Amino acid sequence: MMSGDYEPVSLIRGSMRILLSVLAALAVVGVLSLTSILFRSERTAVNDVDLGNSSQLAIRSTNSDLKIVEGSGDRVVIRAKVTDGLSSTTYEIHRQNNEIEIVGRCTRWLSPGCGVSATIEVPKDYPLLVATGSADVHAMGLTDRVVTIGTSSGDVTGDHLRVQELAVVADSGDVSATFEKQPYALKVTTENGDISATIPRGKIKYQTTVRSKTGDVASKLVDAPRGRGLIRLLSDSGDITVRR
Repeated sequence: MMSGDYEPVSLIRGSMRILLSVLAALAVVGVLSLTSILFRSERTAVNDVDLGNSSQLAIRSTNSDLKIVEGSGDRVVIRAKVTDGLSSTTYEIHRQNNEIEIVGRCTRWLSPGCGVSATIEVPKDYPLLVATGSADVHAMGLTDRVVTIGTSSGDVTGDHLRVQELAVVADSGDVSATFEKQPYALKVTTENGDISATIPRGKIKYQTTVRSKTGDVASKLVDAPRGRGLIRLLSDSGDITVRR
């Protein structure tokens, strides 16, 4: 009888200790976040990269968000916004042959909001390959080139595109692309990321495959088996929307 009386009390005390530990941890996180905001600072770094005799351009980033725009010269110009908090953010550019790696490292739990976001001006006509881990990629105004993007959990957005071909492979990231000019090919594959595309009407007719295993599909494309263009949009569980 006595042990039965003490058992609920022990459970309550154990639950209270756990609750107090959680509240203390949340308080510490809150203080760190507030302090990091108070000590937050931004700096800008500009890098100019000569591609030499490279025939294509490859850009790699693990967790630094990228905005890629059309450049006016024959060099790659990288303008990085580096955000520091309680601890400094490490920003580096690594170059090997035709590959440029953007490195941004910081202790996010100690400095919420820290990191690197980079705007990259790319020379005209170069085929472009972009690979990221959790970073988002925003391609804006690119023209007359083949663009290939691979990401794990980052989102991929394309605006005002006039490229010949866009190919994207994403795991959990969403993919959105809007074209001002008909591409010859659009190829997107995701696992559970949503896919949306806006493709203008024109002379190019498309061989089309638009399919999601468990997601919803809404497409205004008409399949032309002998068309000289290709649209292939595939997802495991993401929704797919295509507008004209």
